[in-house]
Amino acid sequence: MNIELLIILVLFLTFAFVLLQAIFMVQENQRLVVLRMGKLLKVVGSGFSMVIPFVDAGIVVDLSTHLPNWQQLTEEDLAKHLINLVKNDPDPTAYK
Repeated sequence: MNIELLIILVLFLTFAFVLLQAIFMVQENQRLVVLRMGKLLKVVGSGFSMVIPFVDAGIVVDLSTHLPNWQQLTEEDLAKHLINLVKNDPDPTAYK
């Protein structure tokens, strides 16, 4: 194997890994809370979402587990509850 092919392979694998870290699939009963450099940026609803790798952190929150009456809340109230929830515990593993 020559060195050029090895370098191309490593660059391709690195690019694929970074791209996979940037894409989130958010289900209907989940919300994605995006933190940019540790500060709240936005709350995203269901669907595909992208974040900037190494700059943004995405926290997927399961609403049925952490907010049992989430269907009765408006989007603004839901966003406020999610912001308070993430501010109290910003660890992404706590919401899995």
